[in-house]
Amino acid sequence: MFVFIIISLYQLGIIQKTPNLPGKFLDSKKDNSSKYVYIMGLPDGPICLVHYGLNIVFASAGGTKKPGRHTIFDLLPGGIIISTVGGNINIYAQHDF
Repeated sequence: MFVFIIISLYQLGIIQKTPNLPGKFLDSKKDNSSKYVYIMGLPDGPICLVHYGLNIVFASAGGTKKPGRHTIFDLLPGGIIISTVGGNINIYAQHDF
């Protein structure tokens, strides 16, 4: 989640530069500021933070199955993961490599 905090700060204009990994195949500035990372006008960094935060809450909610954990707490994280994968596929399908 720390990575999405840095990306969110960059996409919201709070910081001006993000670190790059060594190598020429990754350009964090280009990737994190392209038009494809804005979903319905919102940057994807904060959206991913909310997704992962909800996933942690739902995965840990309700205790274990012994005291009566409801099935919905098992299904909600799966739905969040599927929506995240769908969003990533959409972004990378439109990405210029």
